[in-house]
Amino acid sequence: MAIQTDLQRYFTPEAVGQLLKDSMPVRTPIWTRVFANTRMHPLAHITKRTVYETTGNVPLIKRGSASIGVHDGEEATELFEPQEIAINTVIKAKDLIDLHSTGNSTSMEGWVAEKLSNMRDKVFNTIEALCCQAIRGSIDYATKIYEGDLGKFKVDFGALIQSSSYTGFVGKWAAATLDEIFKDLSYLRNAITLKTRYGRKIGILAGTNVYFTLMAKAVDTNTTSTIFMKIEEDKLNLNGIIIENMGNAGYTNLNTNVYTKAIGDDEIYLFAEDAPFTMNYLAIDDIDSVVGPRLVARSFFPKQIKQDDPSGYKLIVKSKPFPMPVSIGSLIVDCLN
Repeated sequence: MAIQTDLQRYFTPEAVGQLLKDSMPVRTPIWTRVFANTRMHPLAHITKRTVYETTGNVPLIKRGSASIGVHDGEEATELFEPQEIAINTVIKAKDLIDLHSTGNSTSMEGWVAEKLSNMRDKVFNTIEALCCQAIRGSIDYATKIYEGDLGKFKVDFGALIQSSSYTGFVGKWAAATLDEIFKDLSYLRNAITLKTRYGRKIGILAGTNVYFTLMAKAVDTNTTSTIFMKIEEDKLNLNGIIIENMGNAGYTNLNTNVYTKAIGDDEIYLFAEDAPFTMNYLAIDDIDSVVGPRLVARSFFPKQIKQDDPSGYKLIVKSKPFPMPVSIGSLIVDCLN
């Protein structure tokens, strides 16, 4: 009983929260940069209206008139049904007894923390993979259906803004001047604002080839440009427009086992930072996660299950993340082809 009690105290919300705070951070650049806004959604589904709703001005009403509806009533009944992350590892009784027999609580604490930290990394890397797909307007992610079989979880968030009508220097940045590139970026930034009314601040994330093409222009002493670019830490400042290096952001496609970059080498991704790009956490499909009569959304839910053969505990970690982009508040452009 003493061993069980000692183990349980490491899985309280307070203990897990401290672990996540103290552990080395996992590199999740797209999640961190684009989906920084977090919302706990204590239901199993989320309405599509939440995704597609945008801001903008509305008409005034004449005194005594009815208020103006801002939602399509039918839209509220359409739902997304996110799937959850659920992974486990077995903690053998032999290992627990060996650690417990030393009488060193620090050893036990560190061992359990390492187990949870490794599982935390897998959860966070999966969330990053979902974010990498979501910024392109859809999710098409591997989902376990039966033991050993993988299906797909698919969500369509709608098309990103199209800039095909613009005939500037996009696609020709390798030979363009900084003045011409600045003109392109100014147009593309305005395209987001005009489409959605978001865009007081526009984030620009660059793929590898684009970033280093621009960096070469920044140090070119023979430039004929009238504006200049400053090189900062993993960022370029083009006359006040910040371009961030996101060339290594990506994930492993579990269906093909191929590493896929979130932003292609020749691409840039622009998004309205004031648009409601949101990381939602929904209610976990687990009876133990329920608090009284209420469903509770949790970003990281660990639990232990005692097993007898072999003796030990199965440690399970669950999360139900759902990154929701604003597709019409973003665009992706191939700058070099």
